[in-house]
Amino acid sequence: MNIDAHAYNITIRRGDFEGETLFEARVKELPDLIEYGETSTEVYDLALDAIETTAIFLKEQGRVMPEPLVAVDEYMEPWDEPEDQWDIDETVSSSVGPPPSDPARIEQWLHMGMVGYILEGWGSRAFPEAEAILERSESLIAGLKEFYDRQDPQRQSNFRCAVANLIASLEARPRYIPISQRLLQLAARLPAPEIFPALGFRIRQGFRWATEAGEEAMLTEAMLTMAQIAAPRDDALACLNELIDAPFFTSPYPHAATALRTLCQIQPKELVAHINRLRLMLETQFNHYQVGPWEKRDLAASILNSVGPEGCLRGIIKLKGQGNYMEAVLDDWLAEAIFSKLDGQSPLLECRGIGDAEKKNLFIFNRPGQPENPIRFKVINDTTGWLQLTALFNELGCVTYKEEPDDSPFAKRSHQSEI
Repeated sequence: MNIDAHAYNITIRRGDFEGETLFEARVKELPDLIEYGETSTEVYDLALDAIETTAIFLKEQGRVMPEPLVAVDEYMEPWDEPEDQWDIDETVSSSVGPPPSDPARIEQWLHMGMVGYILEGWGSRAFPEAEAILERSESLIAGLKEFYDRQDPQRQSNFRCAVANLIASLEARPRYIPISQRLLQLAARLPAPEIFPALGFRIRQGFRWATEAGEEAMLTEAMLTMAQIAAPRDDALACLNELIDAPFFTSPYPHAATALRTLCQIQPKELVAHINRLRLMLETQFNHYQVGPWEKRDLAASILNSVGPEGCLRGIIKLKGQGNYMEAVLDDWLAEAIFSKLDGQSPLLECRGIGDAEKKNLFIFNRPGQPENPIRFKVINDTTGWLQLTALFNELGCVTYKEEPDDSPFAKRSHQSEI
């Protein structure tokens, strides 16, 4: 982790400490960090070293290092706040004090508030500083998001760090599963990409929540959160890859479909690679849970929205042309979900062939009700995939071939893409 320790706000003062005249250094962003030395230069160097050491320690714990603060005219030292106001226990203080400022105290505030709101039934009183907002909000997450929006940028940054650090540090006990779920939902709503190191840390620890139901709930919530944040892309992808590659992910839980949704949202141009990676897991999930056509259609609609019609068609043709018949059959669910009618409803994409009677290598697609925005495809590089896809379309009865010249009015309105 590369940080610039010099960017942090270090305050140095000279004073008498336990009978000795020394220099004291404090770091505004890290109120628990205090160093002492015989000279101002020595204590400053000690503070720089302590900042770098703290960053390494927090990274190992899956926690977030606070960002350097922007200097302001007025500032109340966070260590001057009453220490007992932020002691963690499983009761909720009814006193109203100043809202916490640094990530550590915001983390404690969130911990106490979540316990009070979710586990103890205190309602909006669990968050005294946000009580008025929560009382009129439709949900806890909506209320905390409004409270967050009212903070200045530095406090917002500390708030996101606190959410991430609490996700990393919360005990993996069934009691805390609903709190962890709300924290992930809050992270997605803010959004808080700072949670990716925290999730990576929990994954490396085994992501164990004492019960299979707890693990299933947390895995699904974690992937949905990754999908909603999805940026920075590299951080989101690294975290998701760790999750998919983890030993506990291979159980027949309903995670493969959620993983595919998330991967397509983070890397929409890699549909083929994502399906190749998750093919057997998807087949296991479909069979184990007897996933029906409506559930597959919902999954396909999500992929279609992330990848786009052109990307989906390219991916389907490449999957059909990979040369492995069994894999091609397993992948038919995507084309069927996109192009088939269900209970009389229009398919996700309507298509019809257009071209000469022999090759039939031109297609025009459009979303239902949007004939004014057709998409025209010409397949020129994948004969095997095209023939297999054509056979599948004929079986589904979802395409009609029509000889029509390339300069026809319909063809002219369409956008052509070669595959």
